[in-house]
Amino acid sequence: MIGIKIPGLKVNLGNTRKRRRRSSRRHSKKRNRFPDGNWIETAKNIKIVKRNLLQAKLKNRRGFYSLASTYFRKGDIFENIDGTFVLVSSKYDSVKSRNTFNSKYYTRYHHRKYSKDAFNVYFDGKQTSINVLSFEDLGHGYARDAFAVYYKGKKIEGAFHLKFQVLGRDYAKDPFNVYKRGKKIPNANPNTFTIF
Repeated sequence: MIGIKIPGLKVNLGNTRKRRRRSSRRHSKKRNRFPDGNWIETAKNIKIVKRNLLQAKLKNRRGFYSLASTYFRKGDIFENIDGTFVLVSSKYDSVKSRNTFNSKYYTRYHHRKYSKDAFNVYFDGKQTSINVLSFEDLGHGYARDAFAVYYKGKKIEGAFHLKFQVLGRDYAKDPFNVYKRGKKIPNANPNTFTIF
């Protein structure tokens, strides 16, 4: 321990170094709890709400931060795609790792998703008729291209694609109709419809 004596003041350099080491250890332990991926570079206010529910504000393509959440397990790798978590790959080892995650919600988040290559768009591994050049994943199973709106890879007949809005919990709307799981809700007014 090094001590510098100044009249009326004593500076202890040894303790400050120890404190810095402890805080960096805490930070590294906390960082190890989060899943890997490049999402960390464009995220702020990162926290784990439950044992396997990650929540953070992610930067979208417009430069704004929006709140996003995802279920994860040890070994998952995520990317930030326009302000949302997208599971890129998983190195989860069920033998070495304990079952400390809610499998019901994990499968709901990370199975039956859209994917694409240079030529086609797929949902749950099956090829769809969605235009790959103008494809946009809207979340909750909804997607659109320059011509139509889709739910789980199937075209929603009569949906207005330019002003289609996903509300969450399988609900969506356009200026004329409200949809649940891709089907029109009769007599629902899109101007006053809200979900609680």
